[in-house]
Amino acid sequence: MRTLILLVLLSLMAGAQVPRPEGNQYPVSTWKFWRVQSEHLDLWSAPGEKVVGTVPRGALLRCQRMLVDKKGNTWLRVTYKGGPAVYARAATGSVDPDQSEPVQADASGDFHGRSEHVYWKVVDPTGLNGRWNAAIKPDSNDPLPDRNMPQWEVVTNFSPGTILEGFRGNLGVVFLETEDGKPWMQVRLGGDQACVVRANTKYIVPVDGP
Repeated sequence: MRTLILLVLLSLMAGAQVPRPEGNQYPVSTWKFWRVQSEHLDLWSAPGEKVVGTVPRGALLRCQRMLVDKKGNTWLRVTYKGGPAVYARAATGSVDPDQSEPVQADASGDFHGRSEHVYWKVVDPTGLNGRWNAAIKPDSNDPLPDRNMPQWEVVTNFSPGTILEGFRGNLGVVFLETEDGKPWMQVRLGGDQACVVRANTKYIVPVDGP
């Protein structure tokens, strides 16, 4: 009974059922957010006409409506990062409906728990330090050696406006907390290198993509 109630509540919160693919594409639905799954996704001026740009894997598209062209292909009319409306194919392997709730900061500006947002922008006008503990092995699932992130070594400094890519695991981007509850986020530096940054609106904010 509890499971049934939870499913009903989740459906109401989402505002629509997750569309199921028909063959290699999605049917027309009212899903409002879509996440790019392919290495990159072409954006078109109109369905099948002219490619006007591309977006990378992980980018979040805001869908205005879906439509079907004369050949039976399903398209999304979308905006990306507040830009003009363009079109993208609603094909499996290219995009998936995004069910994540917009990430919210608490009253202190801290981000807690986890988030499906991958990309974050540095907003601190003085820049942002990335810290790391040399005792942590790359791609290790071992427990952290300590939670004193503010004292970890500074390995890089991100200039204002830099787009960071959060480390996304099976549970999304997980915010790590110090002993006193201050959240930090692990971000990629390239290859198997990483660092952590303070997860607070004073320093970073979520964005749709790079």
